[in-house]
Amino acid sequence: MLNEKARLLQILNELKADHEKLVKHHEVLLANNAKLCSLFGSLHRQVEKLSLPYQRRSPTQESAASTRAMQEMNRNFSLQYLALQQKIQQEHREFTALSNIMKARHEAAKNALNNIR
Repeated sequence: MLNEKARLLQILNELKADHEKLVKHHEVLLANNAKLCSLFGSLHRQVEKLSLPYQRRSPTQESAASTRAMQEMNRNFSLQYLALQQKIQQEHREFTALSNIMKARHEAAKNALNNIR
């Protein structure tokens, strides 16, 4: 019975350590997401700023081609940003699932300890 209690305490400590690692990983993920949003906003402003001269001119072959190129570049950046957002959402879902599993394991081990007492 004493060995079982020690084993359960060890499992609880391992779960706590795993949970702390997940929380730290999630915090880093959120910080990276904020940086990514900031960078994308900055990039979008730069693209808008660069496209202003082409919007003011009368459309010629050169400016129309440049505008199309800028729009294509903006679309590519938007698609990359969307892909990153989806990846971050997927990682968030995985984190939540693992966190819930670990919480359930922790509660089960805690209840087992309480039942032994």
